[in-house]
Amino acid sequence: MNELVTSVYSILKDAIDDVAEKTEAVAKVQGKIDSGVYDQGYVHSELMPEMNRLKREVKDAAGIAEEKANAAIDEWQTSVRALDTLNPDDITEGDYRLLTCGLPLSADDVLAILDRAAANRTMQQLAFRYAEVHGLELPRDRVYTSATQDARKADSLREPVHLFVRHWITTDKAASMLQQLLGIAEN
Repeated sequence: MNELVTSVYSILKDAIDDVAEKTEAVAKVQGKIDSGVYDQGYVHSELMPEMNRLKREVKDAAGIAEEKANAAIDEWQTSVRALDTLNPDDITEGDYRLLTCGLPLSADDVLAILDRAAANRTMQQLAFRYAEVHGLELPRDRVYTSATQDARKADSLREPVHLFVRHWITTDKAASMLQQLLGIAEN
């Protein structure tokens, strides 16, 4: 999940600069309009359309950033769901026999299987399922999260992304608000 937050943060941080550039251009045109130096015909025929175009570009850039962030969330969810599918080719024969032989295993036995299966999601799932079915309490740092749980966590990023794009991306405090909303501490 941390890599997803980092990815979303990177996408939105990159967008801040693009949006800031476009927002600055809008401010320059607004300054020309407010200066009173230009006649009303020029203001209405040239400056107002230019300002409207630039405002659309700001809105489009912000929308594109939100779409990219949501696409990153979708892609991450898809990859996590794929990891949650049991794969018979990944079954470690010896550990599988231990889990299915009928001999009651202790929490330490299950932890040993988990340690041996550190990079094997299928065996991890089987070991966690065994612990759950047999009422074994494992340490808090050894809790299994399913793809559904991870997907819900990822979905919870969508609201802060939307709020950031809608309310903060065009402000001077965009970078600090992005860090705050996503819980990122940048040096």
